[in-house]
Amino acid sequence: MFSGNVPFESFALPSLQLLDLSNNNQLGGQIDVQTFRQLTNLTALYLSFNNFSGELELDTLLSSLTNLEFLDLSYSGFSVTTKNAYHYVNPGFWLLKLASCKLKVFPKSFRAMKQLQDLDLSSNEIHGQIPHWAGEIGGTYGLGFGLQYLNLSHNFITGLPQFQWYGLSDLYLQSNLIQGPFPLSICNMSNLSNLDMSNNSFGEVIPECVISINTLSTIDLGTNNFHGTIPKNISSSLQVLNVKSNKIVGLFPRSVCNMSNLQSLDMSSNSIGGVIPECVGSLMTTLSVIDLGTNNFHGTIPNVFNECRYLDGLILNGNQLEGEVPHSLSKCQYLRVLDLGNNKLSGTFPEWLGGLSKLQVLVLKSNNFHGPIETSTAMELPFYSLQVLDLSHNWFVGKLTGICFQNFKAMQNMLFTGRRKPQLVLLDHGLYKVLDNSIRTSYAALWKALVLADANGIKENCLKLGAGEDLYALFAGILTMRPWNRVIDPAVDHLAIQGNASDHSELQMYASLYIPQITELLHKLPHVILLMLKTNDCLRSVNNLLIKRPSVESFIIIGRVSSEALIEEKLSHAKSLFSLLHVWLEEISLEVRFLIMQVALWILQFHTALAL
Repeated sequence: MFSGNVPFESFALPSLQLLDLSNNNQLGGQIDVQTFRQLTNLTALYLSFNNFSGELELDTLLSSLTNLEFLDLSYSGFSVTTKNAYHYVNPGFWLLKLASCKLKVFPKSFRAMKQLQDLDLSSNEIHGQIPHWAGEIGGTYGLGFGLQYLNLSHNFITGLPQFQWYGLSDLYLQSNLIQGPFPLSICNMSNLSNLDMSNNSFGEVIPECVISINTLSTIDLGTNNFHGTIPKNISSSLQVLNVKSNKIVGLFPRSVCNMSNLQSLDMSSNSIGGVIPECVGSLMTTLSVIDLGTNNFHGTIPNVFNECRYLDGLILNGNQLEGEVPHSLSKCQYLRVLDLGNNKLSGTFPEWLGGLSKLQVLVLKSNNFHGPIETSTAMELPFYSLQVLDLSHNWFVGKLTGICFQNFKAMQNMLFTGRRKPQLVLLDHGLYKVLDNSIRTSYAALWKALVLADANGIKENCLKLGAGEDLYALFAGILTMRPWNRVIDPAVDHLAIQGNASDHSELQMYASLYIPQITELLHKLPHVILLMLKTNDCLRSVNNLLIKRPSVESFIIIGRVSSEALIEEKLSHAKSLFSLLHVWLEEISLEVRFLIMQVALWILQFHTALAL
């Protein structure tokens, strides 16, 4: 990985055809667009994921590079502007990626790109209706390849043109302000593989023509205003089906049971009712996550989990389910999250769940369970990986034996402080969510960067989480409740909040100054990040109430835990001895840094105590 400012004038070579400086993250500097006039043979320019600065006027850039076919400026740091004037643009353009470039309009120069196959304008500031002529981009399907990848997500788009991109394989429209019925022209996209329209205001019914496209792999229609029932004829090729947080009614569609490739099913937060059919057992050989929470299901949970070889999360909370927890769940050895809270389940505590060595979250709250809470003596280490346990609002009786909690090794490892004293964390009436791995990794990397005051790392991971080029500093400030100058201060106590009147007035001042930007940021962030912000706020309040002083140690713990998660992720992808060695060296380096921070903190506390 390279760093420092790039002398772009050094690359002003007429014979240069490809320039790739992408994914360095720490490269900076500005570009004089006039430099490009000398690159008469340049066909590919990749500058994504860096830390450049300044503005690039798109029309001037494209008209200067007359042979350019591939351009990627996503997350480069550049602000891309356009005068929307008609200039020459190479009609042979194949790829154009301008994600997170502060682009405010849909440029007219795109209209000339008749051979464009990939277009990414995500995480920008494009407002209003996409122009009707946008359908001409990529030419007419059938006369060539046509547009195959289109990403307009995380903007402020309110309306779409009549789609003519019938060769699209990937269409991403999530996190905009689009209203109205489902665009029926999408049904003509016979090659469509991935469709994400989540977090908009689409309404009316979900048409059967789209959900039955036989090439579809992923469809996400979550967090909209769709009503009616789920169409009966669902494509068996689907691997991911998400219709959460709509106004869908009716029964569980039996055709779902025929989806032999299904890996993730999310129908949560609707009004779907009836019983959960026994035929869902046929999905257990492929399913990773099934979320039917916050609906109107009744009856018992089918005892059909004997083949649940990949099941990672089962979420059935907030229904009217009765009976006992099905014993076949004991076969789900990879289960990490089991949330059966807020139902009418009965029976004794299912101690046999302790045999699930991967189980991290167990929620049985607000049911009718009774009897003592016991763990099996036949199990050597029951509930070994458990981190969240919620048994509140039931009819359990008897004593809680120490042996129960002594077995919870994951909780102990997670909550030990530097003084080796276990702490107790209670999260009642909470929400539990299985995080997407990319979000989990980016969030962990962000907290590591915050604790280490790594400005580049903070920016990089804020952008990955959707904060945007102009709002990442605000996002870091909201997470830490500290102004930017304190966030990047290398002092060991740079994130500590004193809790005095000065701190409170400062926070109130920033909140009042940045209300519009905060609103924009909350719109851009994925919904799961909003849940994590709420959890972060709750944990901070609990910490302040219990300790009654600024706890710098808690930030060091956060940094350590986040770093461990990142190291674990890197080790899982290390394929060679060299890469393993590189990860181990990074782990040692991080541990040394946190040890130095801990020692510095002890010295600071010692001097503070002497001054009293």
